[in-house]
Amino acid sequence: MEIKQQDDITVPLIVYVLYLTGLFVGVTVIIGLVVAYMQQKTAPVWMKSHYQYLIRTFWVGLVLSIIGFATMWLLVGYLILMITMFWFIFRCVMGLIRLQKREAVKHPDSWLYG
Repeated sequence: MEIKQQDDITVPLIVYVLYLTGLFVGVTVIIGLVVAYMQQKTAPVWMKSHYQYLIRTFWVGLVLSIIGFATMWLLVGYLILMITMFWFIFRCVMGLIRLQKREAVKHPDSWLYG
């Protein structure tokens, strides 16, 4: 069975991998964000939800990380950073599962899982 161009999940798959790799090599998350913004306009409707989900994951994760770093002196920051990391991984893994099934993210603006 030949995959149509609109069903090619390679680019969003790469963005998810760049995000997860970003936990070890921070710059790849920025690259993934740029790719998500660039692809969002031309992607098929179901795939746009993945890009929106990825973009929101980045920005919320960044804000939570900044809060975590700012409150490290209170020790609560370490907890915030750990929860943020698990939240980030969870969203990426759940997004990957939906992507592999070629399903849209139902609620890309949700806090947990769309």
